[in-house]
Amino acid sequence: MLKLFLARVPSTRALATKALIAMLLPFAFAVTAQASQPMGSEEKFGDYVVYSSAFNSTFLTPDIAKSYGIERAKNQALINVSIMKDGKGVEADVQAETSNLMGQKNTLKTWLVDEGDAKYYLASFKITNDEVLHFTIKVSPKGTNLSHTVRFSQKFYED
Repeated sequence: MLKLFLARVPSTRALATKALIAMLLPFAFAVTAQASQPMGSEEKFGDYVVYSSAFNSTFLTPDIAKSYGIERAKNQALINVSIMKDGKGVEADVQAETSNLMGQKNTLKTWLVDEGDAKYYLASFKITNDEVLHFTIKVSPKGTNLSHTVRFSQKFYED
């Protein structure tokens, strides 16, 4: 009878393992969710600030994507780059490219979205699931001889 009882009682090691899994599982989901969220950066140079982010096109609502002529697809992503001076968006020459872990490069075609004080540049590109892309974005504010290069890497997931 005692053997039957002990066979049904989990060992201390099994209980500890289950407790550890229960504690760590929410963190695993949080990290996964965070990695697929838009990432952003802010870099200052001179009187200017460059904001850049990359995100899956599925983060856009269908109406917003349609109004900007953007393809919404799980394998399509965007970069958003804005250059600010004194809190206002300025026009710039924006050149962007990606490279993957194999060193394959892709030049991105950026286009200006002008909403008055808000000016930003978008570019779309294809992604594959679990892909790490390295971004190189060179900005030169119009009417200046200044230029600044922003570099960042991001892992993408097909949503």
